[in-house]
Amino acid sequence: MLNRICLFIVLISGWSLPSVAQEKKSADVQTADNAHPTMRYRVENGTLFIEDAMGEKAIVENTVMSVYERNAVLYAALGADGVAVIPMTGDAAGQIQRVIPVSHGRVTSLMEIEGELWMKIDSTTAVRLYGSDAGARPVAITPVVQSSLPGPESGPGATPTAVSGHTSPVKYGIIATYPGKVTLDKGARDGVKAGDRFNVYRTGDVAGAGVDGFVGEQVVAVLVAEAVNESSCLTRIWRGDRVFNADEVRKVQGRDEASLLYPRKFDGLAEVSTTVRPIINIGASGFGVLCDLSAAYWAPHFFVDFRIQPLGFGWTEGSKVVSNSMLLSGGYNGRAFAVGLGAGLTSVNGNLSEMMDSFGIGYSEAGDNSEGEPEWEQSTRHAFSLTQRVRLGAQEGLHISVNNTLLYYRAGRNDDNPTGFIYGGTTGRITWPLAMHTDMFVEGGGGVMGFGFGAIGVFTWLKGNGDAGSIGLSASAGAAGIWSEKRRQYATYTDSERVVISGPMFAIGLNIRFAASRR
Repeated sequence: MLNRICLFIVLISGWSLPSVAQEKKSADVQTADNAHPTMRYRVENGTLFIEDAMGEKAIVENTVMSVYERNAVLYAALGADGVAVIPMTGDAAGQIQRVIPVSHGRVTSLMEIEGELWMKIDSTTAVRLYGSDAGARPVAITPVVQSSLPGPESGPGATPTAVSGHTSPVKYGIIATYPGKVTLDKGARDGVKAGDRFNVYRTGDVAGAGVDGFVGEQVVAVLVAEAVNESSCLTRIWRGDRVFNADEVRKVQGRDEASLLYPRKFDGLAEVSTTVRPIINIGASGFGVLCDLSAAYWAPHFFVDFRIQPLGFGWTEGSKVVSNSMLLSGGYNGRAFAVGLGAGLTSVNGNLSEMMDSFGIGYSEAGDNSEGEPEWEQSTRHAFSLTQRVRLGAQEGLHISVNNTLLYYRAGRNDDNPTGFIYGGTTGRITWPLAMHTDMFVEGGGGVMGFGFGAIGVFTWLKGNGDAGSIGLSASAGAAGIWSEKRRQYATYTDSERVVISGPMFAIGLNIRFAASRR
């Protein structure tokens, strides 16, 4: 029976960020002698010796695998016991100030990477040979028993405290990351199947709910196995999640953190998007386009957004239509909601007073400065604008977004409408997730500015999961219209007429996201 069972011992090397200060000078176990202005230290056969004015003494015996000194602090890698922190100056010089434990494996060395101090962790796992007989018994994972080590409050001469043993969990190494996908270093022979889920863990500062200074491990992403071969698997990153090469991956044993309706949000990210809605005029000949253009940046707690919405223009029977609003806004950006304010400029091809009259909130002004049969005239008017923006729900999940525009209206000489802010228009969108990277949405809007539309559509990420490097495409269908006003002046009155381009429409949208800050 023994010759039918094969034991694979897999050495998994990972990197974990400890909660220590980041200093700058290294020394490994081969270093025989190192100097400091106040004391000297050396490592011999796993024992750390420190020599000061009182003589040489052993600080840690038989467990030191590597040491690292930065800014007068010495860090000692102690295998399964973690990392010992030893000040080299001050009242506690040459004593173990505290011990940073590890949840798995053995700390074998310390290294500086991009200005931060990292500890290298090795762990050992036993795995049953894939494809063996059904009667073969899995080989139990050998527990790693930690040796005794002085505690954080201990100093020279203190009684060592025993640390209980534990079993190292199976780790999945990250081979490569792509927009929206990750390749892991285990496959079918390790028991991985398509559809399996994995939690991604990251160690570092954890902030939230008014708590600061807590350092630990937290779940930051969920992966779903999409394709599997013998030695590796390709996984998809859940919506709203981000994965780094230094993260740790473990297979989900119970409930995972994945949520379609309320996923995590991205930060340090920028997006450029556009939607084009061609309009074929019903009735008279004519053609128009109603577009949206936007560029946004999302930080952890705020957003900045510049958008042109609407951008409408068209032609029909010798008349033209223009309706656009350029707005810059900013405000609070959270996982559950976002709110903001902004300002900009709105342009309409017509007289706002006449366009307000078409909504039942104004009237046509009269004049007496021409004779005969005048020509129709059109002019583009501009108005200062304010915008209100709100999003209720998760940005990458189920949410409702609404944008309101207010126009500053200056009344004319014969205008009964008062000078001040008037309602310009509203656009809104309801989005709900259908799958990991696909949404359905209903959108619409309109107002005095001279536009209106309504549509239902589907959005999907063609590349990525919404993080940097992602490209998304949307398609929708509905109806839309844009309108303006033209005038001609008679001897005793002013004649006004609306120019309308409206009809069924389809729309195509494109979203591109990229990193806008170092993460």
